Order: sequence, then C-alpha cells, then structure tokens
Amino acid sequence: MPGFDDFKAELERLVKKVPEVEGQLRHLMPGKAGHGKPENLTKDMLLTPLLEALGFDADHRTPEASMRRSGVGQLVWVDYVLKRTPDDYKGLALFEAKSFLEEDLWKKHQKQIRGYLHDYQMALPERENPVPP
Repeated sequence: MPGFDDFKAELERLVKKVPEVEGQLRHLMPGKAGHGKPENLTKDMLLTPLLEALGFDADHRTPEASMRRSGVGQLVWVDYVLKRTPDDYKGLALFEAKSFLEEDLWKKHQKQIRGYLHDYQMALPERENPVPP
C-alpha cells in the first residue's frame, strides 16, 4: 500500500503538470468532440490521477454515473461517484468535473450542484458509539 511519501510525490507531479494542461486547454477549440473537450482533458490529465492518488482507483469510482431526480424521475449524470468499496452501490461522494480554465464555476453551475445536493443521499457510516438523545 502506498504511503504518505508516495501520495506527496504524486501531488507534486500533478501540480507540476498544471501549466502543461493549461497550455493544452488554451489551444483547444471550444466544444470540440471527444477528448478534445476541455472538461475531458482536465479529467484525464488532472482529476483522474488525483482521485487515484487519493485511493479512488477504477474499482472505487464510477465515471459518468446516473442518478434519478427526486419527484420527476428524470435521469441526470454526475462525472464520478466515489465509493468506499467496489460493490458500494450508494456511494461516498459525488465528484463533478469542470474545465480547468472555466471561471465563475458556482455562478454557472449552481443549479446543477444544488440539484445533486437535493437529490442525492449518501450512505453515512454508522457511529460506533451513538450519542444518546
């Protein structure tokens, strides 16, 4: 199992990679199909390696996961559902990716994020010693 020094080295490698990713993103045409999309490049070059460094390997994350909007039954998609175990169907957290170059993220995407917060219930771990009422 990798230790703290490995984790620190991976984070340092990713931080050094940021200017390269920024340069590539600035040269892309907006909306280009496939991996040319700025969000996909950000995910491939920065976010996926970060999640792996944090211990969320391919078995502990579900990319492009769907979830149903409460009340309307409409399917929505989130970039990643992070899981405690490979068979964790409920998930630990949602992880939404945006382009590294995008600005004013909250202003542009607050409706999407508020929808996730409203519709998604995470399975919280049971407390070993619950506090009596």
